[in-house]
Amino acid sequence: MYYSEQPDDTICTEEKIIYPKAPYSLSKHLAEQFLLGQRSDTFAPVMLRKGTVFGSSPRMRYDLAINTFLKNAYINKTLILHSGGWMWRPFLDIEDAARAYLFALEAPIGKVSGGIFNVIGFNKLVKDIAEDIVHIVKDSFDIDLIIKAEKTGPQRSYRVSGEKFEKIGFHPQSDFTQAAKSIWEVLASGKHDLGESKYYNIRQFEYLFPREF
Repeated sequence: MYYSEQPDDTICTEEKIIYPKAPYSLSKHLAEQFLLGQRSDTFAPVMLRKGTVFGSSPRMRYDLAINTFLKNAYINKTLILHSGGWMWRPFLDIEDAARAYLFALEAPIGKVSGGIFNVIGFNKLVKDIAEDIVHIVKDSFDIDLIIKAEKTGPQRSYRVSGEKFEKIGFHPQSDFTQAAKSIWEVLASGKHDLGESKYYNIRQFEYLFPREF
């Protein structure tokens, strides 16, 4: 919801006024507004605005930044950096995402009801994520990867503060190195046909609803 089309050093809080235009982010924003309008004594909506999720899961997403990096690195031994990788992104391990939902369900209702909370593990430049992956794969699997920077490409960039959620007691626990190793091991296992549409949301929607695309 917060992204801009140019690299942006501003750290966004939940109070930032947003004007989402993309269908995905707009639908999220409209859903927030609707659910908050339904708040009552018997219904306590809690909005979690998660960073870009990464990590291994039963139904992998290979169309998200870190997962895509690792998939492409596994296949081509190359990581492509659009616009040089000078874009900020907030990231969240999938295990921390699950912990966040459990935390929201178990937290005192007065602390979370009607609340909007950013949930992130860390903010980082895309180029720094690529460099981290190169070192992790080399140290863990003795495989050399190449980083290729391109001047063109999408520049969606934003940083997000998770302080509000942390103040009521939520703290990310996951380790990025371990998560990256786990994704690589899933790729190396060969159990996923990386061409299947189910690992890429838009492609899956196109498959399920061909008349809409």
